[in-house]
Amino acid sequence: MNKWNYHNYEYVINENIYLVYLLVAKFKVSYQVRDDLLQAGFRGLIKAIRVFDLQKGYQFSKFAIPIILESIKIRLRSIEISDDEVVDLVASCISVK
Repeated sequence: MNKWNYHNYEYVINENIYLVYLLVAKFKVSYQVRDDLLQAGFRGLIKAIRVFDLQKGYQFSKFAIPIILESIKIRLRSIEISDDEVVDLVASCISVK
């Protein structure tokens, strides 16, 4: 597996950080929960960079989206939210798929 060097790593983060914001924006949650989801999404982006194989020739953004979403959903499962937010959250999860 071909590894990223520091400059490529930083470049890939800067070029794909918008994916995290776009994916988190699809979930209708409070600002406090949104911050938690952003943090989880950033961790997912970094995980995607670490496991991505440069030599396979895939587009990184298409590879990273499921990994970022997985990190966000794992975080959602551990957050306690109010009943009103649950209704909005279920509706937003359905629209993400």
